[in-house]
Amino acid sequence: MKIGFLITARLKSSRLPLKAILMLKNRPIIDWVIERAKRVQYVDQIILCTSDYPQDKPLVDRAKDLGIYYFMGEPDDVLFRLYKAATFYQLDYIISVTADNPFFSIEYTHRIINEALKEKPDFIKITGLPIGCFTYGLSYHALKKVCDSKQVVDTEIWGPFFENEQIFSVKEIQAETRDQFHARLTIDTPEDFEFITKLADSLKENEWYSYTSIINSLKNNSEIIKINNHIQQKTLSVEEKRKMLDPFRGGEKNGD
Repeated sequence: MKIGFLITARLKSSRLPLKAILMLKNRPIIDWVIERAKRVQYVDQIILCTSDYPQDKPLVDRAKDLGIYYFMGEPDDVLFRLYKAATFYQLDYIISVTADNPFFSIEYTHRIINEALKEKPDFIKITGLPIGCFTYGLSYHALKKVCDSKQVVDTEIWGPFFENEQIFSVKEIQAETRDQFHARLTIDTPEDFEFITKLADSLKENEWYSYTSIINSLKNNSEIIKINNHIQQKTLSVEEKRKMLDPFRGGEKNGD
């Protein structure tokens, strides 16, 4: 089974412009995401998935400089971009993360890969970790099925497509109690960036890639959590979710 680690990234953010190339400890944020991905085992290819718009070329340049693959596709249809990248690189399974998450958990990503290698569920999600620390697992079969049928184009939030257990096999990995922590470790606003910068400054070099070290640092510096804990994560309205899922009503599990 060929597994690809797909990093979705663009430079169009309005709340925090050019966030993927903002400097974090003297390196662009996208570099930290890529370097973290390189520490994930049993991945055949790491692929930066961005758009074919000229404004996103700096991201392609970072992928080239750091020796990973890249794919330029649909600007707004994130899911279709992932599908086209997975098709181009002939992947069987996808690990997905966004460039907003420089502290995603390597440890729990390994758990996703273990489940993928054992059972190959259509969709694997992690619950209980802070926002920005989880990744997703997705089979190529499920990705193709959704992209062949979906009608919405803006798929920045695409998880609900795959959560219907009447259509797909879904595996949920619950975070261990010791690993559960309330914090926001994603980057979408200036407050998020301020928080992540302070967290990064609190970590020693040998702690950067350890989820346990990150959580311990937050527990020892709990005041910084207040910087961005009021920020609301983007979600879909009931109407948006209904519109997204209408074409899949009544589908049979694993059907074509």
